Amino acid sequence: MPDNNKLKYLFVCFAGINRSLTAASVAKKMAAERGVRLEADFFGIASLNRQSKTEVRNRCESYDLIFVMEDYIQEKLVRYYYVDPAKIHCFNIPDDYDVRRRIDRMLLEATLEQELRDWIR
Repeated sequence: MPDNNKLKYLFVCFAGINRSLTAASVAKKMAAERGVRLEADFFGIASLNRQSKTEVRNRCESYDLIFVMEDYIQEKLVRYYYVDPAKIHCFNIPDDYDVRRRIDRMLLEATLEQELRDWIR
């Protein structure tokens, strides 16, 4: 039985190792601090070539909202995988962060907190 009181967010970047992973982590932390029930997951658009269009579309449809890091990711999800554009929000966060560097990780987390503040209440 689905949990209608839980938000389900999907975060997507290019490789799924820096921005979307960090975004899912920040979202979970913010939700916990605010007492919001949230399921957050992530992946990289580069890995989609190994999945069928139906698999990708079904995965995306199972989330309330999809947060992408750049416009081209949104375009690919809509054009090639027929994901509803109304479910997608673009953060416009370029792939300039290396989360292995503490300062980059802190800057990315701060940027994501600003972007997510209106989506996690």
